[in-house]
Amino acid sequence: MAVVPAQSLRVSDIRDPTVLFERYNTEEIRGIERNVRGEIEHKKEELRQMVGERYRDLIDAADTIGEMRQCSESVVTSIQDMHRYCHKLKQGKSVPQSNSKEEVQRQSQEKFYTMASQIKLLLEIPERIWSSMEASQYLQAKTLITKTLYLLCCHLHRQLHLEAGGPQYSPVLARFPILVRQVAAAGHFR
Repeated sequence: MAVVPAQSLRVSDIRDPTVLFERYNTEEIRGIERNVRGEIEHKKEELRQMVGERYRDLIDAADTIGEMRQCSESVVTSIQDMHRYCHKLKQGKSVPQSNSKEEVQRQSQEKFYTMASQIKLLLEIPERIWSSMEASQYLQAKTLITKTLYLLCCHLHRQLHLEAGGPQYSPVLARFPILVRQVAAAGHFR
């Protein structure tokens, strides 16, 4: 059996330490020891890095699991809230409407406020269009805004049933005759 030089000897080749002392002198054994210690340190560092990566992966997984727990709890809470809400709605429909007068009053008030906000928009739109045209110097963006405001004005006109000669004459016109002029003023922006 050929003797392997001490510098090229690997740790995996060492089976019996007594054979080392028989084949190599003291200096070569110290060199082998340095090589073995170097390989041991290298393996320790690899192990530290691997454990560190695994530890980071484990922490990331734990964080993800925690986030999933919070998300699932939120979903469960939302579903429970929806269930309670649906249950309340079912109970509300089964109970006879004792508050129908209050409900009618609330709907009437809601309709009034909706109509008031639409009238306010209808009164403000032509002024905004004129201001936009004076300041815009006909930039395309301002023209687009102008067209959008004109279309909004037409929509509100239809919503409020402001056609004076139409089959459904609006009582709004009786209270706010200026609306007819406002609609006519907005008609110039077609």
